[in-house]
Amino acid sequence: MLMFLLAAPTLVLAKGVVLNFTEVDISTMVKFISDLTGKNFIMDDRVKGKISVFSPAKLTNEEAYNVFTSVLELKGFTVVSAGKVLKIVPTASAKQSGMRVLAEGERSVVNDTYQARVIPLAHVAPQDAVTFLQPLISKDGQISAFGAANMILVVDSALNMQKILGILKHVDTSQVREGACQCTGLSSRSRAKAG
Repeated sequence: MLMFLLAAPTLVLAKGVVLNFTEVDISTMVKFISDLTGKNFIMDDRVKGKISVFSPAKLTNEEAYNVFTSVLELKGFTVVSAGKVLKIVPTASAKQSGMRVLAEGERSVVNDTYQARVIPLAHVAPQDAVTFLQPLISKDGQISAFGAANMILVVDSALNMQKILGILKHVDTSQVREGACQCTGLSSRSRAKAG
């Protein structure tokens, strides 16, 4: 009887939804989010467990979906896009789930769903980028260098991907090299005048 009471844990309001789930099966929340957003989900057999979510503030459908992906991430699961469906899989197997690779400049939602992105580098060597970004990659994420093409491949949550792209935006610039060259150039001129 307690499970029946928990099966209807939300209030749909005119301008938003309030999420209140107490120890419900993940599949119950998946069904609710599917009905709310119109998204199609496929759940891996390993996706099991109970969750609790308390959100007294009204959320948009998109915000409710982002809360959902965060709850999944806390339980060790993620959402991977596969065409017209979204697969819910253990985070550890997200890399092998056939996710679409996002192209340069392509925007995506920013939540805890996993994605793959090939990132071209202009001024930083790919192996150097891998070295300084590796500590930021999630436990189940991955980063690889493609030296000849001067690119890196990152598989991680969309939230973490935004952080990585933000860091690269500041680090992979010509200003750093130009500044180093200008300093070197000034030093050479100063030495020439002194000599």
